[in-house]
Amino acid sequence: MRPFDLEEAKAGKPIQYRDGDAKVTFVGTEAINGNVIIRDDNDELFVYPVTGKCPFYCVEECGSDLVMAYEKKIQIYTPAVQESWDDTTWVSLEAAKSTYPENIYREVEV
Repeated sequence: MRPFDLEEAKAGKPIQYRDGDAKVTFVGTEAINGNVIIRDDNDELFVYPVTGKCPFYCVEECGSDLVMAYEKKIQIYTPAVQESWDDTTWVSLEAAKSTYPENIYREVEV
């Protein structure tokens, strides 16, 4: 898993707990000290340090640490044009196929 990145979270990239229990939503940062405010699946708000480390008595890695969630990427292979996979990101496999129906596709997590 990729470590929590505040700038990516601010840009809207998905985040989750390390244990993968639930997706969480970035809400913002506190004005005074910059702590991260998140909302979990139960609609509860929590405050985390900018590192994303669990603020609840965890000394080492903890299941409640924030990490960047995996995103799916659709890669396109166009045999007639190139000999390698293109790392173009598509919203969905269907969108990629509707744009380039003759190509070969694979879905990967990044």
